[in-house]
Amino acid sequence: AARALVRKAVADRVDLVAAGGDGTVHLVANELIGTDRALGILPMGRVMNIARALGIERDVDTAADVLAAGNVRAIDIGEATTAEGRKVEFLEAGSVGLNAAIFREATRADEGDPASFLRTIWVALRYRPGRMRIELDDGVVETRALMVTASNGPYVGLGMTVAPAARLDDGRFDVRIFRRFSKWELLRHLASIAFGRRRYVPQVSTYRSAAISINTARPLPARADSIDLGTTPVTFRTRPGALRVVVPGQPAER
Repeated sequence: AARALVRKAVADRVDLVAAGGDGTVHLVANELIGTDRALGILPMGRVMNIARALGIERDVDTAADVLAAGNVRAIDIGEATTAEGRKVEFLEAGSVGLNAAIFREATRADEGDPASFLRTIWVALRYRPGRMRIELDDGVVETRALMVTASNGPYVGLGMTVAPAARLDDGRFDVRIFRRFSKWELLRHLASIAFGRRRYVPQVSTYRSAAISINTARPLPARADSIDLGTTPVTFRTRPGALRVVVPGQPAER
């Protein structure tokens, strides 16, 4: 029903479509990509990664004032392509490896599967680093890694600051390769950066690229935001300026 309402608003040439919760923001954004309609965010969800990255405060009255001012900024989105040719648009990050495997089970917990917590632990215990070939704009990285992320913005998942320097409007991903961690070091690291916290980790390699293709020696789990992509190979590409969003403190576009 919400998706139909957004499509009707676009057809009726409504200038602004506002959304509140985490899932609703992503749903509305996906319908507005590539249009000249703007997304407004009233951050009423639990995490609100995109609102945090855009500097939209959690106070609803303040966020409403931002909507009233109507300052619009064009931001990038990502597009994932699976081996089967399926295309998925995303706002936050694409990922391959341990985090994708864990989030797959965590999502089942949110859907009410009581056994998913134990399976999440089992996945973490059994997961082994995978041998990867990572093709970037400027070259190829061949490595064994626990996980790789292609971040459009700084935050992913439970507000984890996976790519603190990533920007939503620069046309490139911050590609982060986690390859010198033990499993438990990586899990502790992910817990330490949850909900917007930051932690400097020198053993993470960072690259910047508008496209990234990941092939692996054995199939590894892949995700784009909360969407399960199955397994590798997978390609992530940026679509610069594809989504218009109402933001604080920026000149309005004409």
